[in-house]
Amino acid sequence: MDYEYTYNKIFNLLENEDASINLLKPKAGIFFAPELYLVFQIGRLLKTHELKVFGEEVCWLREYSLNNGGPTDLLFKNKDGELYVFECKVASKLSLYFNDINKLKKLCSYRKNPIKQKFFIAIVDVFSNQGLNDGRLTGLKDEHIHQLIPKFKMFHTEYSAYPSKDNSCLLGMWKVS
Repeated sequence: MDYEYTYNKIFNLLENEDASINLLKPKAGIFFAPELYLVFQIGRLLKTHELKVFGEEVCWLREYSLNNGGPTDLLFKNKDGELYVFECKVASKLSLYFNDINKLKKLCSYRKNPIKQKFFIAIVDVFSNQGLNDGRLTGLKDEHIHQLIPKFKMFHTEYSAYPSKDNSCLLGMWKVS
C-alpha cells in the first residue's frame, strides 16, 4: 500500500470538497459536510484508485458490521478474503478517537477473513496557530499506532462553530496494529 499517495489523495479530496462547499454556502467550510458524506467520498476515492492504494482489486463494503462495537466505516476485501478496515472521525473528541482505535486494535479477523491492515483517519478541526499541537493529536502519541506520513498537512477553512477564529482542517492518518 502506498501510504503517502493515499494520504495525499484524501487530503486533496478534502481540500476540493472544502472549496466546493464554500461555493454553495459561503463561510461554511469542510466541517459543514456530515461525517457519513465525507467517509463515503473517501471510500469512493480509495475504490477508484484501488490498484495504487491497495496494490490489488478490492470489493468495497460500506458501514459493515464486524461485530466489534458498531459498524465499521470503510471495509475493503481482496480476492483472498483479506480485509482492509478504516475508522474515521470528523471534528470529534479524543475520547471518540480512542473508542475507534481500540475497536480496531481488538480486531484480528472476521469470519475466518484475516485483517490485512487497519487504519484510523481523523479529519480534525484545529485552530490554525495550534495545528499539530492540537490536544487530540498529542493525545494519540502513546497509543502504539503508526503515523503514516512524517508530517500531517492542513488547510485553512471556515467553521461555524468558531466563526471569529482562524480555523484549519488537519488530516491525520494512522496504521493500527
